[in-house]
Amino acid sequence: MSTTSSPSQVDCSRRVRCSRSPGNNSLMQSRCCWTSRIVADSWSNQATKSSRPCRGRRIGTPGWSSMNSTASTRRKCPLPPTENVPMDESAIISHIIKSTDILPKPIIIGPGDDLGMIVSNGMKLLAGVDQVIEGRHVKIGEEPEKIGYKAMARSLSDVAAMAARPLGSLATAAIPGSWDQDKTIRLCDALRETAYRFEAPLFGGDIAVLAADQEHLVVTVTVLAEPPSSGRLVTTRRGAVEGDGIYMTGMLGGTIDDDGGGDHLEFTPRIKQALELSSILEERLHSMIDLSDGLGVDLKSIAQLSELSAVIDANSLPIRDDVTIEQAIQSGEEYELLFSATGDVPDHVLDLPITRIGTFITDHAIGSIMLENDGPVRDISNLGWQHRTGGQ
Repeated sequence: MSTTSSPSQVDCSRRVRCSRSPGNNSLMQSRCCWTSRIVADSWSNQATKSSRPCRGRRIGTPGWSSMNSTASTRRKCPLPPTENVPMDESAIISHIIKSTDILPKPIIIGPGDDLGMIVSNGMKLLAGVDQVIEGRHVKIGEEPEKIGYKAMARSLSDVAAMAARPLGSLATAAIPGSWDQDKTIRLCDALRETAYRFEAPLFGGDIAVLAADQEHLVVTVTVLAEPPSSGRLVTTRRGAVEGDGIYMTGMLGGTIDDDGGGDHLEFTPRIKQALELSSILEERLHSMIDLSDGLGVDLKSIAQLSELSAVIDANSLPIRDDVTIEQAIQSGEEYELLFSATGDVPDHVLDLPITRIGTFITDHAIGSIMLENDGPVRDISNLGWQHRTGGQ
């Protein structure tokens, strides 16, 4: 697909009512009064045929001139007070998305997805960054080889989530003062070897030593990627359509230990499987994410951005035999593909099983993920991992 420097655009401004639940100071309860989104129909073969371009997979952004005029005319909602309120990851992400809904023209995909995308001189480049903190993402004292693998692999899983092809990677490490030369070299070697294994060669980075009172390693990995060589664009979180089947690869709870915990260190970024799915399903692959924070939370992300709700059949969930359904839904860090599609979907991709687990609907509030089991139907959209402060 050719890239044009000034794609034709369709104005899809829409009004959203201000709403805030009484007595609730959560940022998630406050919504912008006016939003304006531009869909660049040249980014998609289907855009001119779409009946709802605002919710299409490929979202373009206006240039600086329209950005300035739009920003000056938008009404603003007063935000609830935030001082002395514990930090909530989902609220912060919501705030970031709302505050950067108008971006300069070269940026095609902004905050809220697994990777961002920018176009320069006709080349589409995707980038994303993630981190691993000792004591948070890995246990304190974990082997450097395992930390290095996880740090690189979880960033590369974001490449898989968008059915993109990795190009390269960068890494930084804040090393505890107690580490010696040997442990640091082992970490660096693991990062480099993992990057090459998944065809994302490590070509730069930075190393620093933490202050004496900070003894937990922090590793940050940035990945660069490109759309599939077939010419298709990447798959985002915001393209699900009512009636889409919801599917996942592999199984839930695969990284849980016998004691109910989990080191979540042994997983494979599903890059090859995602590219194969993209090739097989083409335009019928509407949305995708990797299972990193838990089924409920991750599926909610697609549902919210696509302005839908979902129903999940508990009996269809592929769960490891010794794991309960509660553990499976909340565990996270399986790094399997969770996607929506229409039409026939194969039951395997490159020998990895695919299971249909539900359907996107409009019967419930946007972002609701309703689990149908033998008992009452319940919303699992908040089941999973989210970073919070204040001991929560």
